[in-house]
Amino acid sequence: MENVIREQEPTTKIEWKPSRIMALRTYEINIKFLDRGVLVGVGCRQIAYEDVNTFLIDFNEYIANPAGVQEKWLKEFENN
Repeated sequence: MENVIREQEPTTKIEWKPSRIMALRTYEINIKFLDRGVLVGVGCRQIAYEDVNTFLIDFNEYIANPAGVQEKWLKEFENN
């Protein structure tokens, strides 16, 4: 019998992500429709949209993947 040396598979780091519902509850979202555009309050920050259609595209993305969009927002907020 031969001694078989098996290589150990590298351990993968599992990153915790909140559930969709949990992520949606993270920030209070306030939407204010203006004469021209939309002002969206996200927690204590605000995001201005000049176009309602652009807002709707982003909002649908947020509903589908709130944790991913929140991560993107945090990076943008840090840069501004």
